[in-house]
Amino acid sequence: MINRFANTAKITIAQLKLGFKLWTENLNFVTIAGPSGDGKTEIAATELPEILGIEDSRLHTEGGDVYLLNYTDKGPQEAAGYGKVNDDGIHMDFTAPRDLPTVHRVKNTGNGDINRPILLILDEFSLYDSTVQGMIRPLQARKGKPMFGTHELAPNIRILLTGNRIEDGSQNATDPDQAILTRGKFFIIDNNFSDWIKWASSKDWAVQNDVIQYLKYVQSMGDTIRTEDGETRLKIDEIFKPTIPMSGTVNPTACPRQWENVCREFKSIQDMNLTDSKKEDLLRMSLNGAVGINVAEDIMSFIESIKNAIPKYQDVRNDIKSMADFSGIDAMAVLTIATQQVIKEAKQISGSSKMDQVRLDSGAEVKRGSFDWFLDKFIEPATNQEMARFAAESANRFIKFEGSTDKYKF
Repeated sequence: MINRFANTAKITIAQLKLGFKLWTENLNFVTIAGPSGDGKTEIAATELPEILGIEDSRLHTEGGDVYLLNYTDKGPQEAAGYGKVNDDGIHMDFTAPRDLPTVHRVKNTGNGDINRPILLILDEFSLYDSTVQGMIRPLQARKGKPMFGTHELAPNIRILLTGNRIEDGSQNATDPDQAILTRGKFFIIDNNFSDWIKWASSKDWAVQNDVIQYLKYVQSMGDTIRTEDGETRLKIDEIFKPTIPMSGTVNPTACPRQWENVCREFKSIQDMNLTDSKKEDLLRMSLNGAVGINVAEDIMSFIESIKNAIPKYQDVRNDIKSMADFSGIDAMAVLTIATQQVIKEAKQISGSSKMDQVRLDSGAEVKRGSFDWFLDKFIEPATNQEMARFAAESANRFIKFEGSTDKYKF
């Protein structure tokens, strides 16, 4: 099979953030393609505004300076505005749709500076009508003004096009033509697990989350598997974002968006007033429908191993055994319980469940040695320091280890 994108570079989220401001100067476009659910839109809307120095990073629908537009089901008149006859009854003007960052709209929103940076994301561009795609070209006008239809847009717009390819499982996708590609940069996005977990770790739903712990465990083991296509991949890569299924195969497919969904659902299920059995059934169904039954059962087995590891945690805490005695899934399970317990004790000392408040209150206790048991008995002796790092950094979000004790090595 011919690789139509053999000369197209893959780019990580971190690399996109590094280069986006430079690449979009002078109204140049950046086009990124990749599978649905890869986080292209989410990352663009939440991570790029800071890079550009955008003060109001809300979406334009909320009054902010991030314009997220999708013309998938729109014709040229809907995208650029319908015509209306002038008062002279002879000539016609076109009304400006409310969601375009026109000079008029930008002047009358935010701080009123029409030269402030504006992020314009044209989402799912590969599914636009070809006529609407063609209307994008005049946005790049080095010697003039960026125009969309008959409407002048703000001069400092930064333009990102996102889309899918047929190779990504999107059968109706079209390729951007050369007139678009020659107006900027074109990359295939590579939202890998390492980048995603850095992004996810700052989210509330990632704290004390057994699904996250499972993914980190798989990553730390470094196992490889062979795909149906005969490709050898790291197991974490195939679980986190599997090879695109063959045409005609209809099964749930994991992707960054689905992992975020099930991580959020795990946290919600824990707070529900249900029996443990019903919580387990609901979680299994949530996983089955999002990432497929095989990975779902692997996760459920991992969560069960955490429950079974409580006596092992107690043995380490009571100096009956050493953390160095455990490896693999047992080690991850014991570290998970230890992390949950040290955060629980910090919350009890603080009297608050809010992360920032607990961290503020815990600094003095760290200096007194109240949490030395966690670092001395569980983190330092762990044979897999990648697992230990994740556990320590998770605890450090609630407990001010960093800067309060020399025992924190990360």
